[in-house]
This record gives sequence, C-alpha cells and structure tokens, in this order.
Amino acid sequence: MRRFLLATLLLFSPLFAHEVTPTLLQELFQKYYSEDPLLQKHIEQFPFGKYSIHRVEGKDIFYIDYLPYDTIKTFIRNGVRYEVDVWIAMQPRVKRNSVAIDIGGHIGTHTLSMSHLVGDEGKVYVFEPQVKIFSELVINMHLNERNNIHFFRKAIGGSHKIAEMNPYCPSNEGGCGIGKGGDQVEMITIDSLNLNNVSFIKIDVEGNEEEVIAGARETILRNKPAMVVEIMGGVGYESATPEQKKEIHRRASKIEELGYRVTPMSIHNYLCLPI
Repeated sequence: MRRFLLATLLLFSPLFAHEVTPTLLQELFQKYYSEDPLLQKHIEQFPFGKYSIHRVEGKDIFYIDYLPYDTIKTFIRNGVRYEVDVWIAMQPRVKRNSVAIDIGGHIGTHTLSMSHLVGDEGKVYVFEPQVKIFSELVINMHLNERNNIHFFRKAIGGSHKIAEMNPYCPSNEGGCGIGKGGDQVEMITIDSLNLNNVSFIKIDVEGNEEEVIAGARETILRNKPAMVVEIMGGVGYESATPEQKKEIHRRASKIEELGYRVTPMSIHNYLCLPI
C-alpha cells in the first residue's frame, strides 16, 4: 500500500507543483497593468474555480477552463496535440537561436513548440489580442518554464491604430477576429518591431491575413522566413466554392508576390516557402 501511495504521489506531484494562485498572477501580469486596465480587471476577477491543469502527450502543461464545444481545448483535455500538421511543418524550419513569430498565439499550443525549437538563446514573439486568452497564454508558458518568449496583447495588421475585436465566443475562442463589440486592443505592424534573424512566422488571424502580410512586408523580404498562414479561416480548400477558391488564390498571390510558393496543408492552413 505504501508503495502504491508513493507511486501515485510521484505521478501527480508535477501538477501540484504548478499551482496557479492570485499571487502568481500578480507577479506575471502586474507589469502590463499601467497600459492595460482591461487585463488588470480580468486578472483581479480571475475565475480560478473554472480552471484545471492538463498535459498534452504527458509533458506540455496547459491551464484551461472547461469549454465543451471549443475544439482546441477539447484536444488538450484529451491529451492530444492540436494541428499536428503545423507542428510537423515547424520542426525543420524553426531554426535554433533564431526568432520565431506567432501571430494569433491563442493559448500557446504552437508558441510552446516554437519556444523549444529556437532554444534558450532564441526568441519567440507572440501576439494575442483577446484579454482572456492572452492571460491563459502567459500562464501556460510560465507553467512550462519558457523564458524566451515576448508577449504582446496586441493585434497585428497593416497600420497602427486602436482596433476592436468581435464579441467573445465560448464555443470557438480562437475564431474571434477584428470587428466590433469585443475587447479593444492596440494594433501594430510587424515591420514596426524591426526584427531580424526571423526563421519562421505563423499567422492565424481569422481573415485578416492580407493586412498582416502588408504590415510585415519588409520583415518578410529581409528575412525570407518559412511561414504557415491560415487563409480564409474556416474555409477548407477542397470544399471551397469556386468564388471562395478565387478569393483564396487572390490572397495567396499577395504572399507569392514576395517570392514564395504557397501550398495547401490541411483545411485552411497553407505552407509558404521562399523560392
């Protein structure tokens, strides 16, 4: 019996070691408060009782709330990696000691992989505009002890302005794009950051990819990174109507004009490699 109790303790002790507390959240987020009162309000009212820790493939740690109809969090609750095709595409292309950019980081499923791939001397820049999801992103990366990530609760687009998200949707948290009725957020361009040594960019911005590419043009031309871009999120190429395919090709052509070959991966993700 004692041996069984010891084995059980060893099995679950890593989860207890990663307890999320009000004190921890203050430490993680206080530096953002002066410029982000929306985030401060969310953290001060954080609903700890709705959250629990889950592991993906027995290692990656995610602190998530229970949303039965949200696809990404359902994958995580089942311990399964989300968007394996994107993960596979990153393996040979996110270079060690380089910079990787995650635009639309959500709760960090791909940010975490990028962080491991660039190594401790590399850097990941991740952008997530929604207050709730940004908080989960930062917490998750802390629980995985990743210290090479720069977090931005900002939208990325083709200009610098104050933008507004669409209303929060609990059945598809990641499907919230730029619109009206949701969180206010500052929008910036990738080019404004003057990043170099960029080996990889992931773009998942719910239909705003054309503006993101326009605002990252100089960075892309200067670095020629490999990219995975969601084009017309929710519209799979194989099932698209002729008009939708025409629009997909139009948006893809904006990337091809920068010297890239654009290839469908799965559903609405496209692998973009410099020629």
